[in-house]
Amino acid sequence: MASADDLGLIEVADAQLVEDGTYGRWIDSLAKGSGATTVLYGQPLNGETRFELTKLRNREAELRDGVRRHFRVCADEVSAVLPGFKAEFAEARARLGEAHPEFQSAYLLRPTMASTLLLAPGALAGIEGGQRAHQRGDAASVLASVVVTRLPDASVSPVRLQRDPGASAVVTIAERDGAGGLRVVDHRWIQGIDAGSLARRVAKVLGEWCPERTMAEDRAGKGEGFRAVLQQALGLRPLAWVRGDDAGASRRLSDLLAALHVGQMATYRFDGSVEYRALRRELADATIDYTADGLLRLAITSGDEGFLRGMVLLVRTIPPAQLPAEFLETALAS
Repeated sequence: MASADDLGLIEVADAQLVEDGTYGRWIDSLAKGSGATTVLYGQPLNGETRFELTKLRNREAELRDGVRRHFRVCADEVSAVLPGFKAEFAEARARLGEAHPEFQSAYLLRPTMASTLLLAPGALAGIEGGQRAHQRGDAASVLASVVVTRLPDASVSPVRLQRDPGASAVVTIAERDGAGGLRVVDHRWIQGIDAGSLARRVAKVLGEWCPERTMAEDRAGKGEGFRAVLQQALGLRPLAWVRGDDAGASRRLSDLLAALHVGQMATYRFDGSVEYRALRRELADATIDYTADGLLRLAITSGDEGFLRGMVLLVRTIPPAQLPAEFLETALAS
């Protein structure tokens, strides 16, 4: 953010990421004290940011007095006058898919409203592959993920655990082809009466596939204790735990969306199994939205058992779309 200069102008870049409190404490106060005009540069997120609310107020004011306050230049318009950007625009469309929220926001200047479905209903059939589950193909590499969703507390009695197993995890196996795409070939919904039994069963499944890399996430929140138990059961086989930070989760979710939209991710053929039905339910019910700080967030309303999150862990990394600042919306805040 630049302060007001002798010309009386305050310019704010990436205005969609500026918190509302920052506007009040700094930007609004500076503008009122100096009499400067404030110009906000940004792109839509969820329709609820201060930048987007300012845009709505500007448009209402324009209808009243005819003075233009809002300026919008999307990628289609830029491509018409800058041939070099036209190629970048086409590459982003091919890499992310037009339905991807980042493409919609950064290039088409369309917000992602709260609780948007992860996949349109008609798109579910498009990610189902022709290969049967548990069938090994001729892929270049095999990858695995482990999502731990439940672990019992030490205080739970063994008798109760025998009736209601308190440990649960989902193992996802995928093959990566030469083009970098992923094909899920196996899902295992594993339960155990305690951390030790769960770890041994997870290790047994991974031993059947011998993945070259295994990513894991502890959604049960039990920390280092279970990690040590699982690593002991795996022996020398490598295991990488992902950090639970919001930025990393947002980036992986974005990568999954891109892979699904452009055909770089497929599942095995429907086989009526409990695992496949759970996966389809999560895919159908999953919603995404943008947080106030510009991060993608995933919610699964029907119950999050770890099938979809296992795919999130495995998807290949796709570089984020980069949009030069001059191709953003411009709003006059004052």
